[in-house]
Amino acid sequence: MDISVSAMVNNISSLPIPLLNMIIILIAFLGLRSFFHYRTGTSYGFVSRLYALLAGRSDYQDKTLGEFWQQNKELERFNAVFNFKAKSLSDAQKLIKWFNEYDLDHKKFARLGNSFDTEKLQIQRATIGQVIGFILLGIALAIMSLAPLDLGIKNAALVKFKDETQWIWLAHDTASNFTYYNIFRDGNNDWVLAAQNCSNEAFSIKVAATETQLKTETIANICKSFTSEADAKYINELIKGQNIFLVLTALLVLFALASFTELFRRLTAIETAEYLAERKRIKETTGE
Repeated sequence: MDISVSAMVNNISSLPIPLLNMIIILIAFLGLRSFFHYRTGTSYGFVSRLYALLAGRSDYQDKTLGEFWQQNKELERFNAVFNFKAKSLSDAQKLIKWFNEYDLDHKKFARLGNSFDTEKLQIQRATIGQVIGFILLGIALAIMSLAPLDLGIKNAALVKFKDETQWIWLAHDTASNFTYYNIFRDGNNDWVLAAQNCSNEAFSIKVAATETQLKTETIANICKSFTSEADAKYINELIKGQNIFLVLTALLVLFALASFTELFRRLTAIETAEYLAERKRIKETTGE
């Protein structure tokens, strides 16, 4: 079967399974590290656990280093559990005192993320530019995830025959032109070639070549692939190789969700700022 597959799909498909697993593990490792860093503000705890796993221990023998490490563990745990970004234990203690002083609901501030400065105890209000920017970024990332999602779940291989210019979807019993998410695309040029077409006595390779804008040799190879066990096996390998694009889809979706989450936090900051002003007004009024 005379098929030339895209460099990316062909290279990924040719990778051994252990190497693909290593790539997935590496992505998961980086994702877990990023999550720890996002929740705690540092990666000290994550690196310490990794060091303990490899070296067998993580405690410091030196008293000064041990106390310093214990303070940082307490701070990381506080930030991770309550979702704050305190930079020191004194900032965390000052924050708790501030909550008690104005009888504040700490959960309203915890969901603000970077919009709340735990050191200055100030809420950073969102600008119109930030709101529009996060909306556009989230939408763009969501749209970008559609193409790799389609490639990852499609039960057909994306291939290009030699001496051809167009990419096609090649399945076990059908072949069709490669389409992508474009609302301005002319659907009148779409075509599908099925196995039953090839087996029809009235089928003409020349007519099919004209309708699909493919060469007659390509049409013949496509029809041959519908009945060839070797070609069927090759197509299966290509489809399995394309599953790697689901990882890219997941990353784009996560970034899109992160963008919308940040947008939610920026909008929530407006409501929380009004809540804080009201609590301060009540304290000034009552004098408590």
